[in-house]
Amino acid sequence: MSVQRIAEPQLLCLALTCGPVTIIELRGDVDMDTAHSIMELVNHVAKSSPSLVILDMGEISFFCAAGLRALLKAQKRIKEAGGQLRLRDPSPATRRVLTITGTADTFPIDRQPSAVTVADRDSRSR
Repeated sequence: MSVQRIAEPQLLCLALTCGPVTIIELRGDVDMDTAHSIMELVNHVAKSSPSLVILDMGEISFFCAAGLRALLKAQKRIKEAGGQLRLRDPSPATRRVLTITGTADTFPIDRQPSAVTVADRDSRSR
């Protein structure tokens, strides 16, 4: 008998649309092997011309130049579709790259807490 282990995805992308707003939750590593997944989802979302797209980045564990390129392309694509792109809860890894590259002010920050932050806060208050 053999057991086959199925690897966890390096990057999980989930989208939730409510009216003109779409929240894309990202979890895992954003690198040259996974950054294309962000653009694929953003391109799909942009087809519906959302007024606002929020990238929830609180659960990003690794972020590099490929991720930055994806964010810049995503921002351009959403703007072309008539919307605005915002980042929510950028992880320390994400903030570090944005700060080092001088692009931190390029992306507006959505100040609403992420679902992960709310769940964590709720679990600690019990």
